[in-house]
Amino acid sequence: MTVLANFATARDDWHRFYLDALASYQAEFQPGGPEVMLQLSDNGQPQVFRLYRVDMASGATTPPSLSDVNLPPIADTGAQEYFLLSGLAVELHPIHWNGVEFFTNRISSDSQEFQAWCSKWLDIEEVGPLNEHGLLGAIHSVTAPEPEGDGTSFSVDFGSAPIGAVEELFSLLQKLGATRVRVSSPWGYEA
Repeated sequence: MTVLANFATARDDWHRFYLDALASYQAEFQPGGPEVMLQLSDNGQPQVFRLYRVDMASGATTPPSLSDVNLPPIADTGAQEYFLLSGLAVELHPIHWNGVEFFTNRISSDSQEFQAWCSKWLDIEEVGPLNEHGLLGAIHSVTAPEPEGDGTSFSVDFGSAPIGAVEELFSLLQKLGATRVRVSSPWGYEA
């Protein structure tokens, strides 16, 4: 199985779970819908790192109902090592599509190119076509890259984005100088 096939499996698992949860949510809350963008308070970070697309929201209650969907915990079965055709080494641990942590060597925490990737896939203006389920095909959030040891870490909630968002991210990381990336979802592992 390839790196992207692992991501596709994680995407499929989360989307099935999410679509079921969304149907139940919309039966309970009307009006209510998916993928509502919030802007978090100004913490000095660029805007793309302060945007958060909540999985489901409704103004039918006071206060409004905001809900995120998480799969049950998974076992950390250890890492698999992959080398992309580009030469990028990927250490892949089990992942949850809606909360993937990346640790890479050698990328700048203030990269304009990385912020452009975030902006594109957040679809801030919601101009992209809806997918077959009426979803935006957008990531839901990205944390600001932070220096960590001898590299940089950040996390992505890939939301309803297609697998192409992951492909572009790996290409971008390599373009920015990364030669190695560790990918995991430690928050979603069984205790």
